[in-house]
Amino acid sequence: MSKRTVEIVSSFSGKISKGNYENEAPFFSLKEIIEDATLTDEEISKRQSELLAICYSKFKEAETNTIVERLKQKYQSIRFREYNGKQLPSVTSIIGWDTDFFMPADELAQYASQGTINHLILNEYVKNKAWLEPKQIPEAHKHIAILNKGNLNLSPFSGNIQAFLEKYPIEFISCSTVVFNAEDEYSGEFDCDGIPKGKEWEKLGVDPVLTLFDLKRSVDKIKNLKQLAAYVKASKKDYKQIVVIPVNDKTQQGFSKPTVSKDPDAYYTMFLQDRKEFKEKFGI
Repeated sequence: MSKRTVEIVSSFSGKISKGNYENEAPFFSLKEIIEDATLTDEEISKRQSELLAICYSKFKEAETNTIVERLKQKYQSIRFREYNGKQLPSVTSIIGWDTDFFMPADELAQYASQGTINHLILNEYVKNKAWLEPKQIPEAHKHIAILNKGNLNLSPFSGNIQAFLEKYPIEFISCSTVVFNAEDEYSGEFDCDGIPKGKEWEKLGVDPVLTLFDLKRSVDKIKNLKQLAAYVKASKKDYKQIVVIPVNDKTQQGFSKPTVSKDPDAYYTMFLQDRKEFKEKFGI
């Protein structure tokens, strides 16, 4: 076969129906010039298909990015984390976007700040074995300000984590760990993991094995356990149990009995249904 100059061109254009703009239709094109080529028609066709696949991949990337930007603008409670160039929605956004959407943004921020302060208190204890007041934690200052300016009159002190751990001791391993699940496309950050120890745990049927824990202001058993199950799958660790720790001012002691499950897989199946519905609604 005689040598020749071959110009191979592939392009792709598509409409992003759920994008920022009504007529958003990005176009991607690739051109490859091969000098002194001895390619057969079949080889040219194959290379053209490869270039088309690249164009399509870039379109899907653009589609994802524009959908993410639209969601960030319209639903401030929906959060994403980047993983290997992809924007993955958070577990809490997948499970609770509809609940949060119907709550005024300023009230949502106040509840979130109160919860964040408790997480920061726990983090300080896990990392440094010190119980600090919110004002002693620099990262908590902005959240204290939100509560002080808010209309709900929420206190920076919500519940008593120290009292909970005195009754239900935990040998902590880590805290505030970010996890990603590329296969099912989501991200999250769990509060802490460790080994529950002591008679009070035994009374609840909780074993002294590797366990994932999460602090909550109030308990929604199904929703909370779905969230923890999603963290278990994303972490790739062999967690045997998931436990919700309710720390709030609803009781005089500042906490309630923990919620426990030894079957994360069952709750993960429920979470996957939430993930499916989230993708159907938002396209991501």
